[in-house]
Amino acid sequence: MQQLQARAVEFVGKNRCSIPCEYFYRDSTEEYYNHCRYQCNGFLPLRPKNENGDRASPVNGRVAGVFLGVVVDRKTGKFPATSPFGYLRFAVPIDRVYGPDFNLYFADFYCHVGSKSHHLSLVLTRASSAADNFCRFRLPRLNRMSNPFLYQDPTTGRTIHTASA
Repeated sequence: MQQLQARAVEFVGKNRCSIPCEYFYRDSTEEYYNHCRYQCNGFLPLRPKNENGDRASPVNGRVAGVFLGVVVDRKTGKFPATSPFGYLRFAVPIDRVYGPDFNLYFADFYCHVGSKSHHLSLVLTRASSAADNFCRFRLPRLNRMSNPFLYQDPTTGRTIHTASA
């Protein structure tokens, strides 16, 4: 995991740009959100992490969670206009789920075959939860205020997402 994280740091470090972000989001279909609303009491259900990415990632199939994005358009700072995952977007303010009671871990970094697109996976856990206890011994922990991927700027308090330009 340390070697994979080092490759991610190197990749992000090339032509790095810092982008303020205010929301975590999930794109899906109306059917998915209706299922959440009516079958899950309004909650997004926990799902096991799929097997995408590096096969060695310890979270694949072993950590259940709600998988959210943070990527915004580099020029506008807005959400992507479209998504391959669905046409409806659910967004939650980052400060509601990314604070001192949570831990952040590096989980995966991989290149999509046949494209220049790279994917970085981070795991955000509530401190001392079952997922946190699992990740603590298997994944590199990231400092919420100082890491190369997603951090809270100590001066402004804004959350920053970093990406290669």
